[in-house]
Amino acid sequence: MCSGIFNRLHNQFFADRTPPKFNNNCPIFLNVSADSGQTSATVYWNKVSATDSGSRVTLSVEPEGASSPRTFPEGTNTITYFATDASNNRASCQLKVTVHGN
Repeated sequence: MCSGIFNRLHNQFFADRTPPKFNNNCPIFLNVSADSGQTSATVYWNKVSATDSGSRVTLSVEPEGASSPRTFPEGTNTITYFATDASNNRASCQLKVTVHGN
């Protein structure tokens, strides 16, 4: 017979519920003027990036394929960035561009 104390180790898994975080480059609000006689403006902005504490982040954008530089019509235009981590946590950030006509 064996006597003594037995410990049972349990594997514990903790779910990642924390979404990625956008770096200091988002959200973005830009106000630009169209060139004289034009109703649109070509706009440049810095690359958007995000990080996550435990995994790689995948970035996507709507409208699909939107990137800098881009020509926007007069008015307020929105591009939305999404950051998704390996646990499918998702964060979003918007680029709002307002083009003023001359």
